[in-house]
Amino acid sequence: MELKNKKIVAIIAHPDDETIGCGGFLSKAFALGAECKVVLPLKRANQRGIVSWDKELEHFNSACKHIGATPVITEELVYDNIAQLNIQKIAAIIMEYVNWADIILCHWKDDTHHAHQALSCAVEISTRPFRNPKTVLCFEIITSTDQGFENNFSPNCFVTLDETDMLNKKNAMEEYHSEIVTGRTPDDLELQMRLRGSQSGTKYAEAFRITRHFIN
Repeated sequence: MELKNKKIVAIIAHPDDETIGCGGFLSKAFALGAECKVVLPLKRANQRGIVSWDKELEHFNSACKHIGATPVITEELVYDNIAQLNIQKIAAIIMEYVNWADIILCHWKDDTHHAHQALSCAVEISTRPFRNPKTVLCFEIITSTDQGFENNFSPNCFVTLDETDMLNKKNAMEEYHSEIVTGRTPDDLELQMRLRGSQSGTKYAEAFRITRHFIN
């Protein structure tokens, strides 16, 4: 899968998902000349999130700089607690970015977080092959994807990362002061990259599920 000079968009449910799920991929793609965007169409609905929302967006903007991506906060935002009731609406909100991109990164459909599931469904709808054939890769979110009764995330794609990509991802996570908890610290992200690297014969890697890809 060629990344050089591609247009790549990551569509995420919450600030920090881009870093945890695909920060290394975006760093690697940017270094190869890809134009990368991170699109945020949802807004936190819990009290903590409402109070700290402006600060989270500052962290989001700063984190994206570390991984070479342009942050995009959509004009209309859907509250994350009702995302599953508004999948068609979310699909309409993200459509211009889906149309723009060559490669789309998004949450895994069977993630334990309801908002992550909703985002994945919205991408699925907006990339139906007979209308809008796109390459789509689903990423994992530690402390979310791996928290179900059964962990069924089974990657079929590994993106190898170098030391710079690993450090860029860790530095991006450092921006999210309020979101750093056990299991998702910058060091935890490095451990996950080392694990995926050991599974794929390299030092560092991120793992994905390729859910749509077309060979012409």
